[in-house]
Amino acid sequence: MTVFDDIANETLVHILMNLHDIRDIIQCERVCHRFADIIQDDHFKACWLEAKFGARRALGSAILNTLNAGLRTGYEKMLNDNVAMLLIFKDTDSRAIKDLPIVWAASRGHCTLFEHLLEAQALKTDGEIVNQSYLDFPWAVSILNHYTSLYSMLPYPREKVGLREVSPIKPLDLALHAACAAGMDHIVYRIIDQQCISININTSNCFALRVSIAGGHVKIIEFLLARGAHLHHDTFTMCLDKYNDYIKKSNQAHASVYRGIFALLFATGGCPSQQQANHLLERLYHEFDTTWVDNMCLVSASSQCNQDDLAHLAIKMLHNNNPDIAISVLSCIRVSSCLVHLIIDVSRSLIAHNLLSPTPDLLLVLAIQKHNLAFLHYLLIYDHTHTGLFAHPWCISLAHSARPSLEILKIFALFDFNTLQEHSLVFRNIDSCAHHLDTFLVRCPTASRQRSLDTALRHHIHCDDVKAIDTLTALGASAESDDVQHLLNDPAELQKLQPETLAALVPGVEEGLRPRLMALLARSSGVKLRKIFETGGMDWERWGNQMVEAVIRAENHEAVEVILSGNYAG
Repeated sequence: MTVFDDIANETLVHILMNLHDIRDIIQCERVCHRFADIIQDDHFKACWLEAKFGARRALGSAILNTLNAGLRTGYEKMLNDNVAMLLIFKDTDSRAIKDLPIVWAASRGHCTLFEHLLEAQALKTDGEIVNQSYLDFPWAVSILNHYTSLYSMLPYPREKVGLREVSPIKPLDLALHAACAAGMDHIVYRIIDQQCISININTSNCFALRVSIAGGHVKIIEFLLARGAHLHHDTFTMCLDKYNDYIKKSNQAHASVYRGIFALLFATGGCPSQQQANHLLERLYHEFDTTWVDNMCLVSASSQCNQDDLAHLAIKMLHNNNPDIAISVLSCIRVSSCLVHLIIDVSRSLIAHNLLSPTPDLLLVLAIQKHNLAFLHYLLIYDHTHTGLFAHPWCISLAHSARPSLEILKIFALFDFNTLQEHSLVFRNIDSCAHHLDTFLVRCPTASRQRSLDTALRHHIHCDDVKAIDTLTALGASAESDDVQHLLNDPAELQKLQPETLAALVPGVEEGLRPRLMALLARSSGVKLRKIFETGGMDWERWGNQMVEAVIRAENHEAVEVILSGNYAG
């Protein structure tokens, strides 16, 4: 509007400074762009807040009005981190309104502002905060309740009479909770590592850890656990609830974070009781998909789980037509003589209900890997007289790839099974392998061809059987299956693989894993690498340049010359 064009800027500032209602300020901002330019200036905002509330209470009152009035009245436009710093320099009382500023700053993540407020807190004596509770900080609590509402938690601080370490008694306790809730990891580190004010990270029923879990703030969770945060009884349940929420919203990326948090928490301290461990297992089984099997095994393998309960849970899984999960749980049982009969019952249930999914060869492998002679003996006895599935060459061949011990081989010999001979028969060539797999699938219609191939591939990678790897890959086995990826993502297992095996895997793995395989392969001798290319273990036209680059990066200079001397490089 032209009516304001000739008015001096100082006059416009004076007009605005005499307006004491935030609604008038907002209206002026809409009326004239010159008013808007002035109001946008942080120095003006600080001066206006000082004039409205007084120098001592300006910061605390501005924050309070922002929280109390909501986002539609304009106070949120008048207060930001820079304005808060300007008010600090104007000697405002940083501890006004029950120390609200430091909690607000922690939730904002403003490091410089927080440092100034922390210094002011350090000047307080312990006598000033004796006998305080969260009831002394109602407006700071309102900041926390914004996050409890956002994360679908109970209202802060979930006070429970009679428990120790329940109520926060210092402003810095609430500041820690606010920083954890907002995911401000740098503020969390600063609060806990400072030495001026004692801090209890477990106040309000371990709120710092619980709200970090609810928000999915993994770095903060790791830091709190490293500093001795207690596992509250509902931390694991919270992980499952949040996972379920994101699954319902079709947000797989956020949901997967909580599987990792669950494993992190369990690795730190496990469940506090056997009852809770059993409850978690039941809930994991009934409510969640197969991506949680690893966490089920983590719980199953813990000392809190009763072995008999695990066996009975496995039987329940079998009756519910989930034998693959049952096998995963069974693999965690520390087998003793008193449990052999239970495991026999499980195998009987498998066979009687035709629940051999994905393949019965997994049971043989399970018995071999766990060195459970009684279990293996029972499987072969029952199979020898009834179904004949375990005697199938495909199963015996996979049993061979599991590297059976001498004691295990003796049991196979009792039934006239020569695992090496059967393996050689199955993997004589591609046609032979395809034939035996097809006949196995006909005998066991519940089996999955792809899962059978992928399972076999994993075991033959583990025993460096390059011929079998090439055969299975040609038939459609995937190096990107979960079974194979689990093996290849284990650095210790990857280091054990022979160069020929690594070379056979390079074409079939995903882009993210291929450089790691190439880097390991590049450490091999030049003679070994040249032989791999000469025998067709790797195609020179496709992989030659990448291999040479990997060898150079590995500073394996001798190998470069040897590789390039091969006839294929001409």
